[in-house]
Amino acid sequence: MKKFLEIVGNASTSVELKGRYIGHNVNAVAYVDGDNITIQLESNGSRVRGVSAITMSKEEYEDFRQPQSRKLFVRGIEMFGAEVRL
Repeated sequence: MKKFLEIVGNASTSVELKGRYIGHNVNAVAYVDGDNITIQLESNGSRVRGVSAITMSKEEYEDFRQPQSRKLFVRGIEMFGAEVRL
């Protein structure tokens, strides 16, 4: 059973995925699922249809969360191939 962990990506502006408008309140949400972390793309609290969740180990997740040149909240959205529009 998966349990909410944290929001790792957020865009309050418009988000597009492969040219398709997803919404203006889009989050990448992490859930603990046994020994793995599952991240799914959600818009207004509902999972975005047609977008597969990303699963990684806890070690991979910790590496992903490390500071980089791009902010985590932007990288969380971009890891699905989505683009944040201003």
